Amino acid sequence: MAYSKSVDGPWTQLLPDGSPFWQGPGGGNDSLALSNPSAFALDNGTIVLAYSRADPNGGTGISTAPHWSGPYTRLYLPTKVSHGAPQGYNFSLARCGEDPFIYQDFRKTWRVLCHGSTEKAGWSKEFPDAKIETIGMAFSTDLLHWTPGPGPAATSLMTYANGTVRPFARRERPSLLLDEKGFPLVMYNGIQGPNANYSCHSPTDRGC
Repeated sequence: MAYSKSVDGPWTQLLPDGSPFWQGPGGGNDSLALSNPSAFALDNGTIVLAYSRADPNGGTGISTAPHWSGPYTRLYLPTKVSHGAPQGYNFSLARCGEDPFIYQDFRKTWRVLCHGSTEKAGWSKEFPDAKIETIGMAFSTDLLHWTPGPGPAATSLMTYANGTVRPFARRERPSLLLDEKGFPLVMYNGIQGPNANYSCHSPTDRGC
């Protein structure tokens, strides 16, 4: 993490290389890398951070801090009650593999979007030969106990404004533009097609 008083710099690294990023039970540097962080700021200055873990266990982690500069405390369950995650860590929430995006909706419910699973050919009747990737979603009221959504929030089947549908090889790195009440307005993704990568945005259903 680095900070600056101006977007033009100069930028200062917050912690030296190799410093533990979080503290508390389950803390320390027990992951090969933390990547793709997503932060949500509460009105009191508290930061809720979701991130990918690059280690054999993989998955998503959640940490909180009273200020953007830390200290960050990794949320942790002492028993194996979090979707069967090893040692009870909540980094395996809701089948989220990577690229988490976390936010609090208008009901004060926490939600995480993530790069979900790859469905085998035949999952889509419209494109029976295509392997379809999904964007997963999970819900929580305490940031510890997560419930998977009833289905994918989105898939790699992209619908265009003219009504045509096209399958892409990948749809990942989800993020949302929220209105002042916490309703999602637009979803942004990275998508992959033949010999090219794209950034895309699509309107969301305000009722989701």
